[in-house]
Amino acid sequence: MFALFVCVSLDYKILSYMLIACVILCVTFAAFIKKYKSFKMLFTVFLTISVAFIGYLINYSVNITVLDQLKGEDLYITGTVCEPVYKNYGKYYYIIQTDDIQDKEDIKQVKIRVSASQYLGLEPFDKISCRVSLSDSLPDDRGFSSSNYLKSQGIYLTGFMYEYEQIKIERTENKPFYYNIFLLRQNIKDAFYENIPDKYAGIICAVLLGDKNSLDEETTNDFRNIGLSHILCVSGLHLSFAASFIFALLKALRLRRKYSAFLTALFVLCFMIITGFTSSVIRAGIMSVIYYVGLGIDKKSDSLNSLGFAVFVSCLVNPFAGANIGLILSSFATLGIIVIQPRLYNFFSMKVYKPKMAVSKFILESVCVTVSATILTIPFTVSVFKEISLMTVIANILIVPAAMIMLIAAFLFIIFYFINLSVIFYPLLYIASLISMYILNTADLLASASFAVLNVSNEYFIFAVLSAFVLFAVSYAIYGFKSNIKVISLLTLIIFLTGILTYSIKTNDTISLVVLQTNKGCSVVLKKENQNAVICCGGNSYTEHKLENLLKSEPMSKLDCLLISDTNKAVSYSAQKVITKFNPKLILLNSKSYVDDKLSRSLHNKNNISYYENKTRCKLWGEVEVLVNSEDENPYIILKIKDTSCLIIPSGGAVPEELYGYYDFILMSQPSENLDKINAQYYILSGDDD
Repeated sequence: MFALFVCVSLDYKILSYMLIACVILCVTFAAFIKKYKSFKMLFTVFLTISVAFIGYLINYSVNITVLDQLKGEDLYITGTVCEPVYKNYGKYYYIIQTDDIQDKEDIKQVKIRVSASQYLGLEPFDKISCRVSLSDSLPDDRGFSSSNYLKSQGIYLTGFMYEYEQIKIERTENKPFYYNIFLLRQNIKDAFYENIPDKYAGIICAVLLGDKNSLDEETTNDFRNIGLSHILCVSGLHLSFAASFIFALLKALRLRRKYSAFLTALFVLCFMIITGFTSSVIRAGIMSVIYYVGLGIDKKSDSLNSLGFAVFVSCLVNPFAGANIGLILSSFATLGIIVIQPRLYNFFSMKVYKPKMAVSKFILESVCVTVSATILTIPFTVSVFKEISLMTVIANILIVPAAMIMLIAAFLFIIFYFINLSVIFYPLLYIASLISMYILNTADLLASASFAVLNVSNEYFIFAVLSAFVLFAVSYAIYGFKSNIKVISLLTLIIFLTGILTYSIKTNDTISLVVLQTNKGCSVVLKKENQNAVICCGGNSYTEHKLENLLKSEPMSKLDCLLISDTNKAVSYSAQKVITKFNPKLILLNSKSYVDDKLSRSLHNKNNISYYENKTRCKLWGEVEVLVNSEDENPYIILKIKDTSCLIIPSGGAVPEELYGYYDFILMSQPSENLDKINAQYYILSGDDD
């Protein structure tokens, strides 16, 4: 799994060289296995890595290299919608399995994701014929490549429909059996949304079915900030808890252990089908089936072997599984629980504190499980998300048990709802909704803490975190818990302090211009040491979260200025969030702009607002000059930082004549109409969804 994660992160040629190096090491270790028995493990490790590299490179050559020729082309396709349509950021997304691609006789069946601005009324297994513009995916809002993630789902191309051209839709009357699974999922969702408020139904459906489409961005961000994103998608935690409940229920009904185990394994398979065979569910499902089948035949399964087999199957089916961050985190968290948790619990219960009461034992077990899972996922959360949640342990203790009780209540509600026993299902629904309310409020409370997330976006912090991880990992591998924890902790502290000092020296008196990738609009922040100025805060609904993480990336950072040059919906939303959370020293606002109710409330009783009429000029930190012009249809901002100039055109459009000339940087949300009239050393596009 780790080898495949490396594969999808590196260039094809670099992987070829790494494969050659691994093969050479395999041959070298094989030659000395008889003489040095310890080389047997190294030989096995590098042989496994070599096989993973070979599998990935073959898959890349067969699928990706062939399909790369389609990128950038406008083609007429005919295919079948193979998954339910979903909406995101105002667009509808259709997963289509092509049957025919115009002028591409050698390429027939390929799965693509196509976006459209309108809902076409398509259901799974309906046929569609349309013209699309094909491309590769941009990096997504969470920091990792959505292109690679989609490949892990078997989707190798993305694009958008030409909606002004004719789109042919053919309804499929005799749909396959699997269509009934989609209908069942929809009926389950409707059962909750028709009986309780949407925000509570959204949490329940996310935990029960992994459906997050109805959750707002603020809720999703709260769970991410407290390290509980896995609660909102069906994973091994959900499946194992549900399976344990079913097994205990069957035993309570006096069913023989053998039959209880087999029926529980059957339930696991049904659960996997209903939740859509996500990668993490497949991994957990295979492990659970092996475990319960083992119980049924009186054979004890080995957790490590079961995990290895489950990951092997997932990667064998699709080598791009290494790009699925959910599967990676799930697998390594499970590995941490299997390998580290028992030893960690024994260490604390014997050397630190021996729990005597059930409550204290539960808390210690929860802490050990959380810490064990977190230890092996830290390298991935740091390298991919560039942040670490400091609330994970507390959040797991307060929320996870409640979420599992809610899962069981929701599951029982569905059973009694479909057999129409209202005397039973209404109390169960009431319990589930109360717990969902508790979960939402607790998550919001924990996420609102200023220290909830530690941002590690710069390379020195990343190096310090990864170095600390390597120190503890090597120490544990060699000495177990007998190693000198004090010495290792001291070395870790020295690495952290060295990283902070090095970063401080490097960034001293340096002004950074940070451009956030927001897919729509522009979002720009100026940074100098622990001082910040938000120049633009446009983009999609995820911009506010990215801005928050950036502004929290430095300890004791403060916001000196917030410039609101435009007040469209996205800008207003981000601006009011920034004002509420960071209380900027100065707010620059165009007096001619329309201010909506939410932004108006955040500005109420603020005495640090400086209004300007269409144009203004100001200085930041004595060395940054900011010129704002909101007079025309296409407002612009000019930054002069010492000898460097930057032109920002947030809304795109035509460039005014007075701006013709040369700039070091030009930033815009989309290419301007007369871009040839201005010159720059660097052009930066914040991009569009496709």
